[in-house]
Amino acid sequence: SVTDVDQPSGVYTTQVNGQNYRAQTIRKAQLVALKTGDLLLDSASLSCQLYYTDLSDPVDQKVGTVIVKSRPMTIHVLPLPDKNKPADFSGAVGDFSITATVDKNVLPAQENNALHLQITGTGTLDNFALPAINWPANIQSYDSKDSQTVDKSSFPMRVTRSFDIPFIGNAKGTAIIPSVKFTYFDTKKNDYTTVS
Repeated sequence: SVTDVDQPSGVYTTQVNGQNYRAQTIRKAQLVALKTGDLLLDSASLSCQLYYTDLSDPVDQKVGTVIVKSRPMTIHVLPLPDKNKPADFSGAVGDFSITATVDKNVLPAQENNALHLQITGTGTLDNFALPAINWPANIQSYDSKDSQTVDKSSFPMRVTRSFDIPFIGNAKGTAIIPSVKFTYFDTKKNDYTTVS
């Protein structure tokens, strides 16, 4: 899948083979492989209109058009390892953290409350589901609502997935919601990581 990265469109100087050139990034995208193996990225082409001055007639500005093409590229995509793959792994890949909060820590029995889970980091959460929550016996939970935001101004893109889970306490007393665990494949460590 391809997601364009938002970026400033300014001109900058770069050096290629010892020569200085003015350059501008036309497009930057974050790619997420949907299958493994050798994937071919076709060449990209761009038609550019150039304004230039001929030294034989420096007063008259001329216009020219040129088509530039990139070389095709092959990306070799490795499968995620089966070794040490936890049973609760649901497809998140990158570098993430998880937080949990409730609306109220003290409230009467049968009053509405909500657990808010937020997973934040860089990478992909596209095929990811709500982590398992081991609710205490005196808590009744309901269907969750989830949302996702993506910061397209950074690369890799920063993503936040939020879950809001309504619940009520069925009886007077203290209820402890255990830590919620979330497992992802850490691309820096090249291994599975569980955070809670």
